[in-house]
Amino acid sequence: MAQSRIQTFDLLKGIAVIFMIQVHIVELFASQAFFDSQMGKILLFLGGPPVAPIFLITFGFFIAKSNRTILQLLKRGVSILAIGMLLNIALNFNLIISAFRGRFNIDILPYVFGVDILINAGFVVFIMAIIKKLIKQNIIPLLFILIIVAFLGSFLLKYPIEGGVKQYLLSVFYGTSKWSYFPVFPWLSYTLSGYIFCCFVKKIDFSFTNTAKVIIISGILFPAFLFFTL
Repeated sequence: MAQSRIQTFDLLKGIAVIFMIQVHIVELFASQAFFDSQMGKILLFLGGPPVAPIFLITFGFFIAKSNRTILQLLKRGVSILAIGMLLNIALNFNLIISAFRGRFNIDILPYVFGVDILINAGFVVFIMAIIKKLIKQNIIPLLFILIIVAFLGSFLLKYPIEGGVKQYLLSVFYGTSKWSYFPVFPWLSYTLSGYIFCCFVKKIDFSFTNTAKVIIISGILFPAFLFFTL
Protein backbone atom coordinates (compact mmCIF):
# COMPACT_ATOMS: atom_id res chain seq x y z
CA MET A 1 0.00 0.00 0.00
CA ALA A 2 1.29 3.45 -0.84
CA GLN A 3 2.33 5.55 2.16
CA SER A 4 0.53 8.66 0.88
CA ARG A 5 -1.98 10.54 3.01
CA ILE A 6 -5.52 9.15 3.07
CA GLN A 7 -7.75 12.19 2.85
CA THR A 8 -10.88 10.43 4.14
CA PHE A 9 -9.17 9.39 7.37
CA ASP A 10 -7.51 12.80 7.72
CA LEU A 11 -10.96 14.37 7.48
CA LEU A 12 -12.44 11.94 10.02
CA LYS A 13 -9.60 12.56 12.45
CA GLY A 14 -10.03 16.33 12.06
CA ILE A 15 -13.78 16.14 12.73
CA ALA A 16 -13.21 13.85 15.74
CA VAL A 17 -10.64 16.24 17.25
CA ILE A 18 -12.94 19.26 16.79
CA PHE A 19 -15.87 17.46 18.43
CA MET A 20 -13.64 16.25 21.28
CA ILE A 21 -12.42 19.79 21.96
CA GLN A 22 -15.91 21.26 21.92
CA VAL A 23 -17.39 18.62 24.26
CA HIS A 24 -14.64 19.23 26.85
CA ILE A 25 -15.24 22.99 26.62
CA VAL A 26 -18.99 22.45 27.07
CA GLU A 27 -18.47 20.11 30.04
CA LEU A 28 -16.09 22.52 31.79
CA PHE A 29 -17.75 25.88 31.17
CA ALA A 30 -21.43 25.42 30.25
CA SER A 31 -24.18 26.22 32.72
CA GLN A 32 -26.77 23.65 33.76
CA ALA A 33 -29.38 25.54 31.73
CA PHE A 34 -27.24 25.04 28.60
CA PHE A 35 -26.76 21.34 29.42
CA ASP A 36 -30.53 20.94 29.55
CA SER A 37 -31.13 22.85 26.31
CA GLN A 38 -31.54 21.15 22.93
CA MET A 39 -28.27 22.64 21.66
CA GLY A 40 -26.45 21.40 24.77
CA LYS A 41 -27.75 17.87 24.25
CA ILE A 42 -26.71 17.92 20.59
CA LEU A 43 -23.18 19.14 21.39
CA LEU A 44 -22.76 16.54 24.15
CA PHE A 45 -23.94 13.82 21.79
CA LEU A 46 -21.61 14.92 18.98
CA GLY A 47 -18.70 14.80 21.42
CA GLY A 48 -19.77 11.38 22.69
CA PRO A 49 -20.92 8.28 20.77
CA PRO A 50 -19.82 9.28 17.22
CA VAL A 51 -16.39 10.65 18.14
CA ALA A 52 -14.50 8.02 20.15
CA PRO A 53 -15.36 5.10 17.79
CA ILE A 54 -14.23 7.13 14.75
CA PHE A 55 -11.00 8.10 16.52
CA LEU A 56 -10.25 4.52 17.60
CA ILE A 57 -11.17 2.92 14.27
CA THR A 58 -8.85 5.36 12.52
CA PHE A 59 -6.22 4.66 15.18
CA GLY A 60 -6.39 0.93 14.49
CA PHE A 61 -6.27 1.44 10.73
CA PHE A 62 -2.99 3.34 10.92
CA ILE A 63 -1.44 0.87 13.37
CA ALA A 64 -1.99 -1.81 10.72
CA LYS A 65 -0.77 0.50 7.95
CA SER A 66 2.33 1.60 9.86
CA ASN A 67 5.73 0.02 9.28
CA ARG A 68 6.84 0.68 12.87
CA THR A 69 8.54 -2.15 14.75
CA ILE A 70 7.07 -3.57 17.95
CA LEU A 71 9.64 -1.62 19.98
CA GLN A 72 8.67 1.62 18.23
CA LEU A 73 4.98 0.91 18.92
CA LEU A 74 5.71 0.24 22.60
CA LYS A 75 7.61 3.54 22.84
CA ARG A 76 4.67 5.23 21.15
CA GLY A 77 2.33 3.72 23.74
CA VAL A 78 4.46 5.08 26.60
CA SER A 79 4.46 8.58 25.08
CA ILE A 80 0.67 8.51 24.59
CA LEU A 81 0.19 7.39 28.21
CA ALA A 82 2.44 10.19 29.43
CA ILE A 83 0.51 12.76 27.40
CA GLY A 84 -2.79 11.35 28.71
CA MET A 85 -1.65 11.63 32.33
CA LEU A 86 -0.36 15.18 31.81
CA LEU A 87 -3.66 16.13 30.19
CA ASN A 88 -5.61 14.71 33.15
CA ILE A 89 -3.48 16.77 35.53
CA ALA A 90 -3.73 19.91 33.39
CA LEU A 91 -7.52 19.66 33.05
CA ASN A 92 -7.95 19.24 36.81
CA PHE A 93 -5.00 21.33 37.99
CA ASN A 94 -7.09 23.94 39.77
CA LEU A 95 -9.12 21.22 41.52
CA ILE A 96 -5.94 19.38 42.58
CA ILE A 97 -4.40 22.57 44.02
CA SER A 98 -7.65 23.40 45.82
CA ALA A 99 -7.78 19.88 47.33
CA PHE A 100 -4.19 20.18 48.58
CA ARG A 101 -5.03 23.53 50.17
CA GLY A 102 -7.99 21.98 51.96
CA ARG A 103 -10.70 23.88 50.11
CA PHE A 104 -12.30 20.61 48.97
CA ASN A 105 -12.40 17.32 50.82
CA ILE A 106 -12.21 15.03 47.79
CA ASP A 107 -10.12 12.16 46.47
CA ILE A 108 -8.11 13.57 43.56
CA LEU A 109 -6.80 10.21 42.31
CA PRO A 110 -9.87 9.46 40.13
CA TYR A 111 -9.23 12.76 38.35
CA VAL A 112 -5.53 12.09 37.89
CA PHE A 113 -5.98 8.47 36.78
CA GLY A 114 -9.22 8.94 34.84
CA VAL A 115 -9.31 6.51 31.91
CA ASP A 116 -9.83 8.99 29.11
CA ILE A 117 -9.29 8.34 25.41
CA LEU A 118 -5.50 8.85 25.50
CA ILE A 119 -5.04 6.48 28.44
CA ASN A 120 -7.05 3.92 26.48
CA ALA A 121 -4.96 4.53 23.36
CA GLY A 122 -1.69 4.13 25.25
CA PHE A 123 -2.60 0.71 26.64
CA VAL A 124 -4.22 -0.33 23.36
CA VAL A 125 -0.96 0.37 21.50
CA PHE A 126 0.80 -2.13 23.77
CA ILE A 127 -1.83 -4.77 23.01
CA MET A 128 -1.91 -4.02 19.28
CA ALA A 129 1.90 -4.20 19.10
CA ILE A 130 1.75 -7.75 20.47
CA ILE A 131 -1.12 -8.67 18.15
CA LYS A 132 0.73 -7.22 15.16
CA LYS A 133 3.85 -9.20 16.07
CA LEU A 134 2.18 -12.55 16.75
CA ILE A 135 -0.91 -12.59 14.52
CA LYS A 136 0.24 -10.09 11.90
CA GLN A 137 -2.65 -9.59 9.45
CA ASN A 138 -4.43 -12.95 9.61
CA ILE A 139 -8.04 -11.82 9.49
CA ILE A 140 -9.80 -14.89 10.97
CA PRO A 141 -7.84 -14.87 14.29
CA LEU A 142 -8.27 -11.10 14.44
CA LEU A 143 -12.05 -11.40 14.08
CA PHE A 144 -12.06 -14.05 16.81
CA ILE A 145 -10.17 -11.70 19.16
CA LEU A 146 -12.56 -8.86 18.31
CA ILE A 147 -15.54 -10.99 19.35
CA ILE A 148 -13.84 -11.97 22.63
CA VAL A 149 -12.99 -8.32 23.40
CA ALA A 150 -16.56 -7.20 22.76
CA PHE A 151 -17.87 -10.03 24.99
CA LEU A 152 -15.44 -9.21 27.82
CA GLY A 153 -16.67 -5.62 27.88
CA SER A 154 -20.00 -6.74 29.37
CA PHE A 155 -18.83 -9.93 31.11
CA LEU A 156 -16.27 -8.16 33.32
CA LEU A 157 -18.91 -5.73 34.59
CA LYS A 158 -20.16 -8.58 36.81
CA TYR A 159 -16.99 -8.19 38.88
CA PRO A 160 -17.02 -4.73 40.52
CA ILE A 161 -13.70 -3.20 41.50
CA GLU A 162 -13.21 -2.63 45.21
CA GLY A 163 -10.78 -0.25 46.94
CA GLY A 164 -7.01 -0.20 46.91
CA VAL A 165 -4.40 0.43 44.26
CA LYS A 166 -5.80 -2.31 42.01
CA GLN A 167 -8.96 -0.30 41.33
CA TYR A 168 -6.95 2.26 39.35
CA LEU A 169 -5.17 -0.39 37.29
CA LEU A 170 -8.23 -2.56 36.66
CA SER A 171 -10.30 0.50 35.75
CA VAL A 172 -8.11 0.80 32.67
CA PHE A 173 -9.39 -2.57 31.47
CA TYR A 174 -13.07 -2.56 32.41
CA GLY A 175 -15.48 0.10 33.44
CA THR A 176 -17.14 -0.44 36.79
CA SER A 177 -15.61 2.69 38.33
CA LYS A 178 -16.96 6.16 37.66
CA TRP A 179 -13.63 7.38 36.23
CA SER A 180 -13.31 4.58 33.67
CA TYR A 181 -14.66 6.41 30.62
CA PHE A 182 -12.88 4.40 27.91
CA PRO A 183 -11.81 1.03 29.34
CA VAL A 184 -9.79 -1.27 27.09
CA PHE A 185 -12.67 -3.77 27.10
CA PRO A 186 -14.81 -3.27 25.04
CA TRP A 187 -13.32 -0.14 23.38
CA LEU A 188 -10.43 -2.17 21.97
CA SER A 189 -12.98 -3.69 19.58
CA TYR A 190 -13.15 -0.40 17.66
CA THR A 191 -9.36 -0.26 17.28
CA LEU A 192 -9.38 -3.89 16.15
CA SER A 193 -12.13 -3.05 13.64
CA GLY A 194 -9.92 -0.38 12.08
CA TYR A 195 -6.94 -2.74 12.07
CA ILE A 196 -8.96 -5.50 10.39
CA PHE A 197 -10.38 -3.06 7.85
CA CYS A 198 -6.84 -2.04 6.86
CA CYS A 199 -5.98 -5.74 6.43
CA PHE A 200 -8.96 -6.09 4.08
CA VAL A 201 -7.94 -2.98 2.15
CA LYS A 202 -4.48 -4.44 1.56
CA LYS A 203 -5.96 -7.64 0.12
CA ILE A 204 -9.08 -6.43 -1.69
CA ASP A 205 -9.66 -3.64 -4.20
CA PHE A 206 -12.03 -1.21 -2.50
CA SER A 207 -12.14 1.36 -5.30
CA PHE A 208 -15.86 0.59 -5.77
CA THR A 209 -16.49 2.26 -2.39
CA ASN A 210 -15.98 5.66 -4.01
CA THR A 211 -19.42 5.47 -5.64
CA ALA A 212 -22.22 7.65 -4.27
CA LYS A 213 -24.45 4.63 -3.58
CA VAL A 214 -21.84 2.95 -1.37
CA ILE A 215 -21.14 6.20 0.50
CA ILE A 216 -24.87 6.62 1.24
CA ILE A 217 -25.21 3.01 2.41
CA SER A 218 -22.12 3.41 4.62
CA GLY A 219 -23.59 6.58 6.08
CA ILE A 220 -26.65 4.55 7.12
CA LEU A 221 -24.81 1.46 8.37
CA PHE A 222 -22.26 3.27 10.53
CA PRO A 223 -24.85 4.99 12.79
CA ALA A 224 -26.58 1.60 13.08
CA PHE A 225 -23.26 0.06 14.10
CA LEU A 226 -22.82 2.75 16.75
CA PHE A 227 -26.36 2.20 18.04
CA PHE A 228 -25.91 -1.54 18.55
CA THR A 229 -22.47 -1.18 20.18
CA LEU A 230 -23.20 1.66 22.62
